[in-house]
Amino acid sequence: MFALTSLLVLAAVAAQPGPNACPSDVSTSISAAMMSCAADAGIPTSNPSAYPIIQLITALRASDSEIRQTYCAGDLLGCEALDELAKDDSTDCDYNYYKGQWFNVHNEVPCPAPSDDDNSGDDDDSQ
Repeated sequence: MFALTSLLVLAAVAAQPGPNACPSDVSTSISAAMMSCAADAGIPTSNPSAYPIIQLITALRASDSEIRQTYCAGDLLGCEALDELAKDDSTDCDYNYYKGQWFNVHNEVPCPAPSDDDNSGDDDDSQ
């Protein structure tokens, strides 16, 4: 009885939906944009076994990384395509970048907006 119950539990867990995987055309666009961005960020892209996309994703996820800060400052021209994809609702999906490792470009790439303290407050619309 225990074995049957265990099998039913395993079957139920296995039947759970996986992540919201990106369609193949979106994944292809993300891959191309990531490789361009990685190259501009100084991550070697000529050797795929060096996993440049993993290196880029790791850097983009770390708020204190130099690559993230340079990206958020808009100083990586090779990342323009990635920046545009991050604004596109079609990328609100999970990009499988390595053996079941997922990255949501739409949610994880955008940089935080400047705080209100960074604005001068000279808004004429407030009158």
